[in-house]
Amino acid sequence: MKKRIWELDAIRGICLLFMIYGHIVYDVVYLFALAPLNDGGIFDWAVLHIGPTFIILSGICSNLGKHPIKRGLLVLGCGMLVTVVTCGMYLLGFANEGIIIYFGVLHCISICMLLSPLFRKLPWWVLPPVGLAIVFMKSLLHGVQAESFLLIPFGIYPTGFATSDYFPLIPCLGYFVIGSGLGQLLYKNKKSLIPEPKFFPFNALGFLGRHSLLIYLVHQPIIAAGVFIVSLFV
Repeated sequence: MKKRIWELDAIRGICLLFMIYGHIVYDVVYLFALAPLNDGGIFDWAVLHIGPTFIILSGICSNLGKHPIKRGLLVLGCGMLVTVVTCGMYLLGFANEGIIIYFGVLHCISICMLLSPLFRKLPWWVLPPVGLAIVFMKSLLHGVQAESFLLIPFGIYPTGFATSDYFPLIPCLGYFVIGSGLGQLLYKNKKSLIPEPKFFPFNALGFLGRHSLLIYLVHQPIIAAGVFIVSLFV
């Protein structure tokens, strides 16, 4: 059995906890309007930073696996499932059109994974500048719109576009490429850099990180169902 890099799993677990918190807040405040947003800015901070951190981690880990295409297709399938479910919520009247996820974090990471074999062929020191260039391309697209949904994956969307989860390739592919370079530099031996602690909360965070895809898929329906039940009594 391949030895996992515990610190990457732990950081992914922390990101997942913030993501779960963000989804709880989104459902309570925006989806069911049960309470106003008053968390001291934690939700806004998570929205800005957790997604990019998660994508950088994915870039780092892209150097560790042996089947990036297979893994990328699996994640893409999960992303499409999320699109179908959120579209169904809208069509059934459970939420407005803004709930539909056209190109969320799973779509983004899956495309990055499918492209990752190209990055592995480059030396590590090339990747961070390339990634930064992609990130800064976002500023060039500021205000650019097109009345076509085909450009949504690249950060160009129609007037009035709304979605509950949006991670376009520009700038997010840049975060992934930066992570890929860091992975080549820091984990070329595919071993942990820090001795693994064997006690709580590190083992719990590692568990979350190891099962992040499954937890991501199941936690939001559970949260939404729970908040919906609460909404019936308040």
